[in-house]
Amino acid sequence: MRLLIIQSYGSKLAVRDGIFELTLVEDKCLKKQDIAPSELSAIWIQNGCNLTTAAIALATEHNIDLLLLNGLGVPIGRWLPSKPTNIVTMQRAQLLAYQDEQAVSFVKLWIAEKMQNQADFLKSCAAYPRKSDPTKVERLQKSITQIESYRQKILLLQATQINDIAETIRGIEGAAGRAYFQAITTLLPERYHFEQRNRFPATDAFNSCLNYAYAVLYNKIESAILKVGLNPYAGFLHSDGHQQLSMVYDFVEPFRIMVEVPIFTLFSSKTITQAHFDDSNKEKLWLSKAGKILIINILQDYLKEKTVLFENKKTNREQLIFRKTQLFAHQLLAAYQQKKACTISIADIENTNKIAA
Repeated sequence: MRLLIIQSYGSKLAVRDGIFELTLVEDKCLKKQDIAPSELSAIWIQNGCNLTTAAIALATEHNIDLLLLNGLGVPIGRWLPSKPTNIVTMQRAQLLAYQDEQAVSFVKLWIAEKMQNQADFLKSCAAYPRKSDPTKVERLQKSITQIESYRQKILLLQATQINDIAETIRGIEGAAGRAYFQAITTLLPERYHFEQRNRFPATDAFNSCLNYAYAVLYNKIESAILKVGLNPYAGFLHSDGHQQLSMVYDFVEPFRIMVEVPIFTLFSSKTITQAHFDDSNKEKLWLSKAGKILIINILQDYLKEKTVLFENKKTNREQLIFRKTQLFAHQLLAAYQQKKACTISIADIENTNKIAA
């Protein structure tokens, strides 16, 4: 199954004989192709595509993730089945976990795994000789040591509620992130060096690409969270807010490496060029259509590589995201059932005592 992204202005997605009929406008010519619903896991639409109600119905019927994105790749609309795929108990378990040590354990685990991924990636980079600059390995080793130290600090934190250590976690996480991206910039070709990590809108090429790649990853994480019946807005560490995908930003942490590595490879291999950026704004740097297509294709190839082990089975990175989301949901539900059983037992004891009295 694959992701279908429609970016051409004036394109149309319709249905004919039970399959999708896609009409693309390319070089002022119309090109049509038929796509079976069984081939697709998701459809992302941008830039003035015409979408028929029959196409929406077919996507919903086959549980295809149908997203409407803005120019930055951020979702502004999503079509979901009218009936939820999971019981309300799942979200009750999620909200209850926020109030005790369970949220603390999950947050520590996710951030520690992210930092381990960062350190491991820098170690793999340090394994290659840096003939042009012998100090690079020393810089990498320093960053690796710092990140591993910050990881240990995260794991040693203790609290009964996540709010008690939230600010401490953010401070440690921020310091580790600075060490990581300072190492990354030294590994890039000199013309792509950047002073610090910056988000939308980016002022340099690397951050511009990474921001778009993160947006793609957020969409995949949100889709996985929704499919298992969790609430993407009810996070543990990230604060609640208007349209704030708090759980997406919490849960994404261990998976960030899945886009950071291919984006880094684009620059280290010098695949990225000026043609992949829109130079109309001199202060901010935006990806061109060609740049977005390049990143989408690179990420899709990387996420589909069947090279990771999960529960003693080889799987691809995209499937790993969904499997770990399922595991997270099952852990929440199991803990909720245990708490519920304990509450019932206490109530029974209290009732028995009242009767005896």
